[in-house]
Amino acid sequence: MSGRVGRPMLCPLPVLRRILVLRNEGKTMQYICDELNDEGIPTPAGKVVWGRNNISRLLKTAVAEEIRQEPRMTEVTSIFGEEVFRESGERRAA
Repeated sequence: MSGRVGRPMLCPLPVLRRILVLRNEGKTMQYICDELNDEGIPTPAGKVVWGRNNISRLLKTAVAEEIRQEPRMTEVTSIFGEEVFRESGERRAA
């Protein structure tokens, strides 16, 4: 038997939201990978290195589409520290 068996890996919502915000800001998939790798955030499968395919697949998920349909959030508390990210891309201390 080949392929993955069982439930698919899920990306933590704060990570997926961060990816969506960065992508909406026009950041490339490689930039997003570099950010997540630099911050030591594991992939949904628990790997230590993000690749563009990881980001591409996550952007196509039903959960990502649901998040896109939510009313726009102006601030997201970061799981990567005590920063708050605005959709404008501006950062400020929490």
